[in-house]
Amino acid sequence: MCFDPQPFILDATAQALEPFVRERFARWSYDASLKVRLKSDITNTTIGQPVIVQQTTYRAGLCTNEMIDTELWSEKTRQKIFVGFNLMSRDGVLLDFASSACSNHIGVSTLAITNDGKLIIPTQPSDSIYNAGLWAPSGSGSADWEDFAPFNNNFQHALTRAMERELREENGLESLQPQLKTRVIGMSRLLSRGGKPEFFGVSLLDLPAADLPARERLFVSLGRNGANWMQPDQMLQALATFQDQCQWDASFQLVLNLRFLQDYLAAFPGFFSGQSTQDD
Repeated sequence: MCFDPQPFILDATAQALEPFVRERFARWSYDASLKVRLKSDITNTTIGQPVIVQQTTYRAGLCTNEMIDTELWSEKTRQKIFVGFNLMSRDGVLLDFASSACSNHIGVSTLAITNDGKLIIPTQPSDSIYNAGLWAPSGSGSADWEDFAPFNNNFQHALTRAMERELREENGLESLQPQLKTRVIGMSRLLSRGGKPEFFGVSLLDLPAADLPARERLFVSLGRNGANWMQPDQMLQALATFQDQCQWDASFQLVLNLRFLQDYLAAFPGFFSGQSTQDD
């Protein structure tokens, strides 16, 4: 992993829109907290090359990624003066990260499973800016700059740190300090949010479901009897059944995370029995 020494800077168009964006998102936090921008693409042709990240801000994401569905017109000239879609694409083709004018701050989501075999599925608050009232991954948010700062070389370790921080914060686990085992299992670009990157994980939580602080959440049984996990094919069936049942009330991130988890379980069933390796 390589850190670009220069922070991301909004282009002139996005800078001019800041007053409009500030008003649009006034009911939510319009802060300048430091986030992590993905500046290089991760594809089959770039595997083995350093991943380039850059410092950005939450505010920059609101001015770019969250404006791609917006067009602004001049009352005086009756001409279109801003097309948000152009921040992320040219001629209808999604731009790569190096060419995009969007902040493209990294999002992280992880599905946590307790040591008694329960998948944790919380509800997003009704006043949330994204996916309000929908079922969501166990921990979901965006990577902070501080999540990445200690990891000068290891991109995956930085991602798992961000996932575990979100998981602890959103489930009230800070005081409990449970052991966590997290793997990155997938990545997507969210076109509805400017093509920003979202990384997905799975986390084994060394606590039973009953010990978690009270929250509005579901516990989906993946089955465990004593020290033995349910067989992988049975776990896959339980995940598929839940996905079918919740599809109308699930956030897009949850749908993707469930799909990645099923693919990962099929490829690495030993993860749940403690037999998977660090390189999984």
